[in-house]
Amino acid sequence: MSAKVILDDYMPFRIELANTAAHRLISLYFADLPGLSPASIWIVLALRHHGPLTQRSLVDLIRVGKVTVSRNAQTLAKHRLIQRAAHESDGRSHNLILTADGEALATVIAARARELQALVLQSLTDEEIKLFGRLLGKLEAATHNAQFGSDAAPLVTH
Repeated sequence: MSAKVILDDYMPFRIELANTAAHRLISLYFADLPGLSPASIWIVLALRHHGPLTQRSLVDLIRVGKVTVSRNAQTLAKHRLIQRAAHESDGRSHNLILTADGEALATVIAARARELQALVLQSLTDEEIKLFGRLLGKLEAATHNAQFGSDAAPLVTH
C-alpha cells in the first residue's frame, strides 16, 4: 500500500497553485494593454533593462521557449513596439530593440509591475522577501537540475 499524498503538503502542487494565481493576477493587472501576454511584458521589461537583445538571449533571460519569444516578438513588432536590427558581430542574428512607442509602453509596464509587486508582497517583511527570493532561486536551480542534470548550463540570473 502506498503512502498518501496530501496535496496541501505537496510542494510541486503548491508551487503550481501559486504560479496559476500569479499568472491570472498578472493577466488581470495588465488586461487594458491589449494583445500583451505575460511573455510580451517580460520581453518589454527585459529590453528596457538590458537594451538590445537577441531572441536567443531573451529565451535564456526570461526562461521561456524559442517559439514563445518568437511569437511574442512578432506581435510586438506588428504593433511597432519593437524593431529588429542587425547584430554587430553575428550577421545571422538580429537584436530586438524597443521603439519610441515601446519605450513609452515599457514605462507604463514598469510602473505597474512595481505596483503589482508591492501589492503581492505587502504582507511580507523585507527579511521575508529576501528569504523568499533566495528560496525561489534554489527551487529554480533544483528543478533545472532535475530536468537537465547538474552538468547542464546554469540558469541565467539577473
